Amino acid sequence: MTETPERKIPTRESFQEAYSHQGPLPWDIGRPQTPFIDVVDQMRAPILDVGCGRGDAALYLAKLGLQVMGIDFIDEPLQAARQRAAERDLNVTFEARDALELESWTAKFRSVIDCGLFHAFHDENRSRYVAGLANILEAGGKLFLMTGREGEPRSMPRVSEQEIRDAFATGWEIESIKPVVYDLNPKFEFPGGPFDDPAMGWFSVIRRVG
Repeated sequence: MTETPERKIPTRESFQEAYSHQGPLPWDIGRPQTPFIDVVDQMRAPILDVGCGRGDAALYLAKLGLQVMGIDFIDEPLQAARQRAAERDLNVTFEARDALELESWTAKFRSVIDCGLFHAFHDENRSRYVAGLANILEAGGKLFLMTGREGEPRSMPRVSEQEIRDAFATGWEIESIKPVVYDLNPKFEFPGGPFDDPAMGWFSVIRRVG
């Protein structure tokens, strides 16, 4: 039985190192994670993809005709996302922005998607991030959030259901939190593997009410 490692807290440097590495990344699967596809009919434009990486989710939504913007704080994945958009003749805006600065934005969105960013923030940064989401989401707008789940044996960030509920306790209505499974790049090898069990996550739909 594989022991669950201590919770890994990603840093800007660790993300930069990951993207500078020439090998596969676990989250690069060429499309959005399945739970996002399953609820795409609930998404309303304009949509913000926070921590968009190489743009898999944003490009998928743009292909459906939805207005979408993707942001990330690392240049390498944004370059790849822009190239993919050009190759597919898709109108998507990709910008280098810090998700911890959303409180200063004047732009508003009706939907936000977050696949694997929320669980990278802790303590005051998590509160700051959630406050920024509250600023950019219109009243009634929805956040579609996918995070790692506690008990996950791989060296990936993870949170408890209670942490999600605590973070969105004021000014938000949690419509659903469901256990889900991450689709992973099969070419990526996690340290301490191989792992036979699927990668565990939470998928939450959270509505802005304040």
